[in-house]
Amino acid sequence: MAGENLQVQARVVDARAGKVVAAIDAVAGPRSAPMVVLESVRQRVMGAVAAGSVLGGEPGYAGVEFRPPLYDAYREYVAGCELFVRDMAGAIRHFETAAQIDPDFFMPQLYAAMVHANRGERDAAAAIIERLYKNRDRFNSGERLWIDVLRAGLEGRSTDSLARLREAETLDPSDLRTKFMIAGNLYRMNRPGESAQVLKALYAVAAQNPASTRALGFTWLGPFTLEPAVYHMLGKHDDEFEAVRRGRAALPLDQSLRVGEARVLAALGRMQELDRLITDTLGLPGGGPMPGFVMHEAIAELRVHGRREQALALAEKAATWHRGRQAETAKDPGSRSALGSALYQAERWQEARAVFAKLASERPDTLAYQVALGTIAARLGDRTEAARVSRVLERVAGKHLAGTPTYHRACIAALLGNKEEAVALLQRAFAEGRACDVNVHHDMDVESLRDYPPFQELMKPRG
Repeated sequence: MAGENLQVQARVVDARAGKVVAAIDAVAGPRSAPMVVLESVRQRVMGAVAAGSVLGGEPGYAGVEFRPPLYDAYREYVAGCELFVRDMAGAIRHFETAAQIDPDFFMPQLYAAMVHANRGERDAAAAIIERLYKNRDRFNSGERLWIDVLRAGLEGRSTDSLARLREAETLDPSDLRTKFMIAGNLYRMNRPGESAQVLKALYAVAAQNPASTRALGFTWLGPFTLEPAVYHMLGKHDDEFEAVRRGRAALPLDQSLRVGEARVLAALGRMQELDRLITDTLGLPGGGPMPGFVMHEAIAELRVHGRREQALALAEKAATWHRGRQAETAKDPGSRSALGSALYQAERWQEARAVFAKLASERPDTLAYQVALGTIAARLGDRTEAARVSRVLERVAGKHLAGTPTYHRACIAALLGNKEEAVALLQRAFAEGRACDVNVHHDMDVESLRDYPPFQELMKPRG
């Protein structure tokens, strides 16, 4: 006791090994309310025991310090990790609750930012990272490193983000998540060859230490999704197909891997297998948007690989499927936008414009709807409207856009036949953080550039 204050410290000891498993920071409070102090200590001890039993005392990410969290916060964190892939919105709710209970618990805040970013909610992710950045003195050097990784990534500073990830890797060369993020950064920076090598190293570490794959928050879905895309960008479609097969065999219940399978089957022209995959996906129980994702990917790949008529036929099928869902999803902007995209892929420009014009009238600040109207105007020869949308995109400001407005200005320029301007805008978009990935590779809005040498040079893998 010190004056009017009561201070309690605790340690969790492994009695068999005779070593301290976790040291609980001192908790202080008024002598008049000892149970408040003891409850806080109890929460920390229970959090230390629970976390140690799952993580074995290991940090969640390379360099992240294991500090015993409050038990209730840790329970919310575990619940979020269990939903990390299949229900990202639910995961965010648990992570944010964990952070509210224990603001010094770093991992749920890091994960919440990552999930927001994965959902395309870059401003929400940035808000979390900026809050952590302002309080960075409360965290250790490894945690500050991860704050810098995400901050640079959200601001489109890909080179800085990669450099900081390399630093994190030196702290723990066996951490699979760090390697996965390095591979992802390299892929988005048009360095797929280097990305493939990092993924090989990741698999080698996992083979030597199977327990490393069981850490909370790591899922094989990430590597099994990334690896086929990496080989696709390298043009190694046989390797891509094998990577897809490994993923489907390892995670047979994960339907999202069907998207990568559709991509490679379309690229290889294996039409019977692609048809079976689409038919099977359409028959999945429970409904949901997965058939639309699979067909969209197949359509884009068929088109970029010279199978335009087959792409158009599948786009018609996709549009019919999306229309059939409208009775159930008419109020869902995402479902309506997906219908507009299918009509766009089917080259039904006027119908697509009607869909996106209605969405834009309801949500005028949604950039994607303005982009769609701009590209449709360019395809219909309405240069005035296309130029207006391009000017709107040029005025969009913000640190967390990662080159998106600039990229779509490039698409509009390409559709208007301004090839030199389009390539210059693409270069700028990539410098601002826009990923040079399969979505660019098969984007039908840049197909007029495919035989243009400056575009070919720009898209050539750098490593």
